[in-house]
Parts: sequence; structure tokens; C-alpha cells
Amino acid sequence: LQRLPRLMNSKIYLNSEIPSHRVFSSLQSGNVTPDSHEYTATVPALGPVVYDHENKASPHQSKYFAIFEHRGKQFKVTEDDTIMVDFINNVDIGQEITFDSIMLLASANHTTLGRPTIPGAEVRAIVEEQTQTCKVRVFKKRRRKASSKRTKGHRSLVTLLRVTKIVVGSH
Repeated sequence: LQRLPRLMNSKIYLNSEIPSHRVFSSLQSGNVTPDSHEYTATVPALGPVVYDHENKASPHQSKYFAIFEHRGKQFKVTEDDTIMVDFINNVDIGQEITFDSIMLLASANHTTLGRPTIPGAEVRAIVEEQTQTCKVRVFKKRRRKASSKRTKGHRSLVTLLRVTKIVVGSH
């Protein structure tokens, strides 16, 4: 947590109902006073880290983007984005899919960083299409060998999703 970037004119709120168990080392060394507006004094054992930027608007007024994980890949999305993910079995066109492994939620005046995920947050998407990508051709040749050429190719199966809603949750 101490390696997170220090934001200009922002506060860090550490949101969790678990009692805090340690204090920032900067508080112990005297660099930041407890009544300072830069950081709160304690770090909870678990829970997301919430940055509230010094803006007049509330966090729920601006447009959010989310970073979520699906099958080992991370995707950054906003509402009405269309994304291409690896093929998802047993889904129909028009079916809604929910992704709940949200790693980061952010807007112009609010950022929530999951440790590792944000509880209650989710991204909802509708299946637009199940298709294949363009063919990738792989050509191999050994130099000065007239008979050593090989061309192969493949098309990966993908699912196209349209993001309909980003649910912020109760973080």
C-alpha cells in the first residue's frame, strides 16, 4: 500500500469494517500528522482502497470505468463498450453475463482499488456475437533449404460483448 502513487489534493479512505491493525510508517516517522488531509491514519486488514479526489461533484455523478479480469486477461471498459473476449461456452446471443472480479473502479473524482477485488461491484454485458477472428498465417522457412517451407494458420474463437452497466456496489 505504501507503493501506491501519491495523488495531488486527494484523500485516501480505507473502507472496511475490520478494525485496523497497523499505522502508516509515515505517521510513525512524523512526516504526516493525523489531522492532515492527505491520508487517514490507519490501514484495515482487508478491503478496498478508496481515493476521493478534491472535486465538488459526488462520486456517483460522473461516468465510471472498470478494470475486470476474465480468464487471466484484464479489460478496461465503460458503459456501451464492445469488447472481444475468449470464447465463452454455453451462452446464447442476447444473454446477459455478469463479471464480478472487478479490480478497479474509477471516475473523474473517485477511485476504488480492490485488494484484490472490490466486493459488490460488477460489470454486466450482453453477448452480441460468437465468432472467429481473422485468420493468422504462420510462415516458417529455413534459409538455403529449398524444400523447407511451411505455411499454417488458425482462427481463434471469440465472443463479442457489449457492456450495459457498471454496478458500483456498496464499497
